[in-house]
This record gives sequence, structure tokens and C-alpha cells, in this order.
Amino acid sequence: MEHLRQIEEELNKVIGKEFKEIFGRGPRRIKTIICRDMVIIRLKPYPEPICKILKVQTNNTEILNDLRKVTFETVVGKLKELLSKMIKYELKEIHFDYAIDHDEASVLAIYHQNVERGIQPEEKKVATY
Repeated sequence: MEHLRQIEEELNKVIGKEFKEIFGRGPRRIKTIICRDMVIIRLKPYPEPICKILKVQTNNTEILNDLRKVTFETVVGKLKELLSKMIKYELKEIHFDYAIDHDEASVLAIYHQNVERGIQPEEKKVATY
């Protein structure tokens, strides 16, 4: 179980680094959980100034939704690539959602195999960076 937590922390660091490269800074908070055949990632990004302005100036959250959707579609593609490199199991599907009210993104990666059970301390399934 301790080894699993170390892998989750390693994923947090690598994902945070990628966010910094894409957005100029990493997320405010990131939490990765490996559970059975799933990897769940919760991200709390720093609010972007343009989003703050749009939120105040317009009552129409559709613009914000579109902006977040386009931005995070790019990120999900990058996350998919990162997860495939780091977890050596076949990725079945990946889902993304962004809650504007809470300013939090959620990513759910589902694998064909039980990732949690397959990661053993003596068997390193994570690529080193």
C-alpha cells in the first residue's frame, strides 16, 4: 500500500510539471488516487485572470465552459500520453470534467487491467523521469 502511495505522489509531481510547462505554473492542488482499474486525478488550478474577468463581466458561463473545455482537451491529451508512459498497462478510456462552480478538474483514466493489484514494490511499473 505504501508503494502505491509513492507512485501516486510521483504521478502528482510529473502532472504538476506538465501543467507548469503548458500554463506557466502548476496547479494549486493535485491529488491522484489509484483504485483497482482506475487512476483518478483531481486538479485545482490557479484561476487565470481572463477567467476572473469573464466571470465578473458576463453572467454567461457558457463562454467560460467553452474556454475551459478547449484548454483541458489539450491537457487531457497530454495526460493520456503521460499516463501511458508512466503506467505500463493498456489505457482503456479517459474522461474529463471541469466544475466551474468549484474551479476543479477531474480526470478518470480506466485501464483494461487492475492497476492497483498489478503494482508490486519489487516490480516497478512507473517509468523514471
